[in-house]
Amino acid sequence: MDKEDLFISLTFTLRKHVETAAKQYERAREEGQQGDFYNEVKPFADEVKECSNQWQGFAVEWIGKNKPKYLHMKQIEATLENLEIISVQAFYPETGKKRFVDRIQSVYHVLDYILALTKAKENK
Repeated sequence: MDKEDLFISLTFTLRKHVETAAKQYERAREEGQQGDFYNEVKPFADEVKECSNQWQGFAVEWIGKNKPKYLHMKQIEATLENLEIISVQAFYPETGKKRFVDRIQSVYHVLDYILALTKAKENK
């Protein structure tokens, strides 16, 4: 698997993590219960962090190589921060819904944009 394929794979994995976090957040709000920190929150947050750290290296290289018009390093940094926050806050029902949803949409925007650009490049 070459670097770009691995980057695409990690992007899809992060997208799945965001979907998981969104479902967990809805569950936490419906049940009104926090997740168990050591058995649920920390393992999920660590998994997301590990994946996002790998993804970051590929993203930096990919942006440098492809120079996408509407994607910059600040957005990658913000995406990493949002992923870290989402992966923890998803387990707490008192997390504000608007801010949580906004973070998720922001992450989806960047990940989907990258996937669209890589797919367009494959089709050329």
